[in-house]
Amino acid sequence: MIRSKTEKALKASLDQLKGSLSEKYNNLKKELIEVISNLEAEIDFPEEELEILDKKTMIRKIENIKDGLENIIDESEKGKIYRDGIKTVIVGKPNVGKSSLLNALLKEQRAIVTEIPGTTRDTIEENILIKGIPLNLIDTAGLRKAKNIIEKIGVDIAKSKLSQADLTLFVVDVSEDLTKEDETILNHIPKHKVIAVMNKSDKRINEKTLSFMEKEFPITCKISALKEKGIKRLESLIFNKVIKKEFELEEPFVLLNFRQLAETKGALEKASEALSLIENTYPFEIISMVLREALNHLGKLTGEVTTEEILNEIFNNFCIGK
Repeated sequence: MIRSKTEKALKASLDQLKGSLSEKYNNLKKELIEVISNLEAEIDFPEEELEILDKKTMIRKIENIKDGLENIIDESEKGKIYRDGIKTVIVGKPNVGKSSLLNALLKEQRAIVTEIPGTTRDTIEENILIKGIPLNLIDTAGLRKAKNIIEKIGVDIAKSKLSQADLTLFVVDVSEDLTKEDETILNHIPKHKVIAVMNKSDKRINEKTLSFMEKEFPITCKISALKEKGIKRLESLIFNKVIKKEFELEEPFVLLNFRQLAETKGALEKASEALSLIENTYPFEIISMVLREALNHLGKLTGEVTTEEILNEIFNNFCIGK
């Protein structure tokens, strides 16, 4: 709840506090125990004529468990966006208006803006909301051949942030010809999830630069960061063309921490392995052992699963010794 940056993330946290996530895991655990109890009833009481699940039904039940685990993991990816935001890096050569763009999006003077290239030496990070989605904005040092050790450190940090970005805003000066510095950056940024921001459009537009950028990038936006023109359109493009399309933010979603996600993926891996074993007609003992490992992962999320629970399921569902 404390880490929630949006109302939707807070609501999801409150729902989980009330047990919504535990209910999902408990339902999957119950289905898993049913399959294991059938397998182990046949293993432990082979002399009894028990009506255990047939192979087709067993596969269907494990597939349902697998689908349920995959859904939780998929929902957690959406939840991560609502909780942590989308890492958005503003990149470009010095003096193209990156800091002005940051200020325009924040609607405040957060970064120092001057006519002197290389003013930004370190990264500046701030958060904004676009239609309820948090963007972690990162203004970077201009990417160029550094003139001193301080600028070199800033450029190295900028490159590191760029490699980790969920979304990149590539800023160019649309009033001038593109330079070798622009081309170098162009070759380093991923074309996926990039918006080409053509700044200084309040000046006379260089048609050659405009034409090149529109051909090179599927999503472009002309702005004047200094005069705050085109910023609303840029925000709409960020949401409609990137966030809404790329990140699939439809509800529901869950919020998993690192441990919960690891245990869920562990259970999924073992469920998938068990499916393969059944389809290849492995002995019930091996299949049961693998499914118990999946159950152990779920048990760490819901409370420990004991042998007694499996035995109770066996004796409650089969007429053994009668």
